[in-house]
Amino acid sequence: MTLLAWFGVVAGLGPLYWPGLCVVAGQLGWQVRRADRMDAGACGRVFATNPLCGLLILGAVLSGRIGTLG
Repeated sequence: MTLLAWFGVVAGLGPLYWPGLCVVAGQLGWQVRRADRMDAGACGRVFATNPLCGLLILGAVLSGRIGTLG
């Protein structure tokens, strides 16, 4: 999360990036909370949501770029 925040600052993304980044943090927190190290199947199901996390990051970046237009 720290690197994604740093990226937002360095890339000059607008204010719409930050709420999107909070959604990404929530998704990653959900993954950590749901992962059960003793149950490989549960870990696999949680790991399968990683594409969603990537889409959320993409949405945050695009929102941040749209926020800088104009």
